[in-house]
Order: sequence, then C-alpha cells, then structure tokens
Amino acid sequence: MNLKLKFQKQKPAQKKILTSAKEGDDLTEIKGVGPVISRKLNGMGIFSFQQIADMSDETVEKLSQTILRFPKRILKDNWREQAAKLVRQKKSSS
Repeated sequence: MNLKLKFQKQKPAQKKILTSAKEGDDLTEIKGVGPVISRKLNGMGIFSFQQIADMSDETVEKLSQTILRFPKRILKDNWREQAAKLVRQKKSSS
C-alpha cells in the first residue's frame, strides 16, 4: 500500500519516529478502533494517539477509503478528538 499520509504540524518534542506498535499506544482505546483496524493502522506507520490527533482532513479521507469498511467512521467516532484527549491524559499522568 503506497499512501502518502499528511499530518498537521507537530511540536518539535513530538517528532519522535515510532517504528513499531511496541513503542506506540494501544490504539484500541479509541472507540471504533478494534484489533484489526489497529493492525492496519500500524501497517501504515500509525502507532500513536498523537499521530491520529494530528491527522489532516486529507489523511482521514484516504484512510476512510483505504482501510475502513465504513466510510466516515473516523469522523463519526471522532477519532482525532478521542486521540487528543488520550494524549492529554497520558501527559497529565506522567
């Protein structure tokens, strides 16, 4: 699969490159992301809540068309908002 995914600009401290699910977050904590979708996201290089929170509208559209059976699921389930909330929770607990 050869998709170029675009993300909104991140702060310099958040530019750590994740290379595996072990280094990332449990994406199944996001409503609408089960084990199968989590593996598909990982296969596309998406491992963290921050990456999902930073997704551009274009990336959301591409992902919806490419890996999801239910178009607009990312928007309907508010993955970006959920991910941003999980990022905030993670930061406040560390």
